[in-house]
Formats: sequence, structure tokens, C-alpha cells
Amino acid sequence: MASNLVILLTDLFAERWVYFPSIGLSLLAGYTLHIFYNRWRYLVLAFVIFVLMAYTFVVFSRNAVWTSNENFYKQIVVDAPESVHGRLMLAQFYVAEKKDFEAARPHIQKGLEIYRHPQLVELAAITAFNDGDYVMAKRLALEALKELNPSIPHRAHLVLATAYAHEGKYQESLDLVKRVLKVGKRLDKIKVIGSPFEVAFQEDNPAIRFIL
Repeated sequence: MASNLVILLTDLFAERWVYFPSIGLSLLAGYTLHIFYNRWRYLVLAFVIFVLMAYTFVVFSRNAVWTSNENFYKQIVVDAPESVHGRLMLAQFYVAEKKDFEAARPHIQKGLEIYRHPQLVELAAITAFNDGDYVMAKRLALEALKELNPSIPHRAHLVLATAYAHEGKYQESLDLVKRVLKVGKRLDKIKVIGSPFEVAFQEDNPAIRFIL
């Protein structure tokens, strides 16, 4: 029997390691029901029908979770309120998809209280910039970039560059944007819209044009 619940055997999470042991359990349960069926036929049938009804209810109720990304992320937060990744995905959804910073704010704050995940710090920097707190935005962007140590452009680069410009540090802002634009050209063919790496580091980006 293999299980990641006790000893980490392979991937952080892989459904095959959760479901595969249940094949043996199913064989044991089936054999046990077969023995009982020969003695208490109707009792076993009633039990099987009850189990099928219970599973049907669970399946239909849980399928509602998969109707949208928002429902899925919300359910993660409900089921695992201390999950940093759950908070990150929900906050990321509100910021990237809905531009709803107020809805994202409590999840960013709660996630950072659990663990200062660099991508959550980056979201906090974006939120601070949206609030007009450029000093805080710059501090958080620097923290995120230090932890991420990215080889490709991140939104924290853009936050930092624009914060520099708002502080009047135009040369620092320009130098940063030029470095990022040079690296950003490699993203043109692999950029995925809506992903954390879709940061629009092209020269037609209004923020980039402002700095240039």
C-alpha cells in the first residue's frame, strides 16, 4: 500500500498515489460483501443502495465547485483556510481577472500572515501601487524580486520601475525597464494570457511608454 499521507514517496501530490491503494481496498470490500450477501442478501442490497445514493449526492454537490475558477478557488479557501496557495490563487484571480483589489486584499493579507510567499508579496506590491502608496509598493516589489530572483520579467519589475519614476528616480526607472524589455523579447512566443507571467513588457504598454 502506497500513500503520501504518511511518507512522501514521490510528487508533492499525484492522484495516482491516492487512488491506487483503493483498488486493493475495493477487492477486500467486494469479497466481504460477497460473503455477507450469501447470508443477508437484502441487508447487503440495502447497504449498497445507500452507499450509491450517498456517493451520488456527494458527486452532484461537489461538481458545483468546478463550475468556475472563482468557485474552485473559493472552495479551496473554505476547505483549507491556512493554504497559502489557495489564498494566492484566489487573490490572483481577483487582481488579474476582475481587477477587484478590495476582494483580493483580505486574501493577500491572510496569506502573508501564514507565509510570505514571494508571489503574494508581488500581489501586495501591485495592490499598494494601486492604492497610490508608492513607497510601500517599491519595498514590496524589491522583496518579491529578491526572493523570486527571476530570469524573466515579473510584474514586480513594472511596479518597481513605475515607483522609481513616481519618486523622480528617472534614470533608475529607465535602466530597469531597458533591462527588462531586452529579456522580455524572449517571452513573445510563450506568453500565456492571464498567467502570472503575462506582464505585457512591450513598448506599447502605457506604463512602459511613460517611463521610456
